[in-house]
Amino acid sequence: MLGLLRAGQALYYGTSALVAIGAYSAENNPVDVLMVFVFGALGVAMERFGYNRPALILGFVLGETIERYFQVSINAYGPGFLLRPISLFMSCLPRSRIRSSVVWLAMICSAL
Repeated sequence: MLGLLRAGQALYYGTSALVAIGAYSAENNPVDVLMVFVFGALGVAMERFGYNRPALILGFVLGETIERYFQVSINAYGPGFLLRPISLFMSCLPRSRIRSSVVWLAMICSAL
C-alpha cells in the first residue's frame, strides 16, 4: 500500500510539473502557470461542493459564440423569434424529465 501511495504522489507531482512547464512554454509567461493552478483549484472546489464542471467549461468556451449568434437572430427576426415553435421547444428541453441523451436519441430514431 505504501508503494502505491508513493507511486500516486510521484504521478501527481510529475504531472503537475509537466503541466506547469507546458503552460509556461506556450507564451513564456509565468501568469499562465498561475492561471492553470487557479482554474485547477476552482475545479477541485466545484467538485467538492457539487457544482457542474462541464457546464462551466461549455459556457466558458461557447459563451462568446452563443452570444454572437443570439445577436444575429435578434437583428434578423426581432425578439419574436423566441416565440417560434422550435425556440420554445428548445427552451423547454433542459426543464424536461428527459435527461439522458441515449433516451433522447432513441426517441428521435423511433420517430423516423
